[in-house]
Amino acid sequence: MVLRIMSKDNDLKYVLQETTFFDKVYFFVILIYAGMASQITNSLVGFTGSYFGIIFPIFLTLVLVIYHRVKVNRSFLAILGMAALWLFFQTIKQNAFYPTSLLLFFQIFIAYVLVKVYHRKLFYLYEHYVTILSLIGLILWILSITFGSSIISFLDTFNINGAYFSHNIIVFTYIPALHNDSVVRNAGFAWEPGRYAIMLIFAIFFNLQRNNFNPKSKNLWILLIALLSTQSTTGIFVSFLLIFYTLLNIRKIEILSLFVIAGIFLALFINEENFSKKVKNNWFQNYSDLEYHIDKKSISNDESTTGFQRFDAATIQLINFIHDPILGYGINKENSYVDKFYSNNIKATNGLIGTFSIYGFIITLFLYFQLFKTSIYLSHFYNRKGSFIFFLVFLLNSFSYFLINVPMFLSFVLYNYFENTTIPMQKLIYKGSTLEVS
Repeated sequence: MVLRIMSKDNDLKYVLQETTFFDKVYFFVILIYAGMASQITNSLVGFTGSYFGIIFPIFLTLVLVIYHRVKVNRSFLAILGMAALWLFFQTIKQNAFYPTSLLLFFQIFIAYVLVKVYHRKLFYLYEHYVTILSLIGLILWILSITFGSSIISFLDTFNINGAYFSHNIIVFTYIPALHNDSVVRNAGFAWEPGRYAIMLIFAIFFNLQRNNFNPKSKNLWILLIALLSTQSTTGIFVSFLLIFYTLLNIRKIEILSLFVIAGIFLALFINEENFSKKVKNNWFQNYSDLEYHIDKKSISNDESTTGFQRFDAATIQLINFIHDPILGYGINKENSYVDKFYSNNIKATNGLIGTFSIYGFIITLFLYFQLFKTSIYLSHFYNRKGSFIFFLVFLLNSFSYFLINVPMFLSFVLYNYFENTTIPMQKLIYKGSTLEVS
């Protein structure tokens, strides 16, 4: 027996119509915070001195909770208890309590509210608003390249106090060419182009699922062009996974696959010299070479921070994890093994291994397991092949950036956990504007 029903939930226009104005504003604010382009929007991840940056989103969240009468479920209480227990043992272990640790509870709280208020609309709205911001970003990016100092002066008129870069207006960040880039890279509403690229990758993934891999989607093309403008190494690599995902799910692959592949190679061509340098510089020859660079930094009188990229950062985080495998070194970076015994001026940005080194094996395994369950749920709900793809997309994006502590991304990880969903036994088969439940 086949039951035929309208697929309103899958219709973005319907979702937007059914979402109140305040719900849209709140979602937009939390999305901007995920870009972390200023000290204000970075406040939910680590205290930057801006009390407003912390109070504002929490106040909006409380208003949303009251408006929607959000109820607390066992899953939420359980993960809060897990976080409190972890923090308790960390306090005993370090013999110190760090007030910034309380941000962990705010992150979980906001992620929970996002899931319980928006449900599956979470993914639709994310794609929608990232697309709008991408279109705005592309226009401003082109103008900044075309008119140079004139547009920069205009942007500075609306510059946000406390921005990490001198040309940030919330919806767009202009970053001057670095490392002799041939073209200024587009950072969109994020703090740098690579971070912006991974946010685009998520939006592209949700678009592919929602539109059944339709190459005629306007949103898809806006997102793809924006991704190319970032010239991001991470974005390019993860794009290949999205190509694989597309080829896995559709039969008429020629047009879409050719355009997407051509776009990726165009990005490689535009940024060929910088791209190759970044790939080569991401590797030290061996572990001893890495230790030499850390030692060299530790005995240096230079107090500036040295940043290690991707694979080297992963190795450093692995060293930290090996020495604190159960609980991790905690919120404060100064408690990490590398900081203690080498130098506290070393910055190793790698969220994939960094999650293990900060939270320890048990917490991280739980989070990644919940992420995998969310990935399976999304795949089964939309009847897509490759139930592991979203899981891999998230992990690959995390290889360059720490995402778990960002409420928007944490809501992706814990979506299935908070919703208490089960994998649907029925298969949903999309045909035009309807779906069939068999």
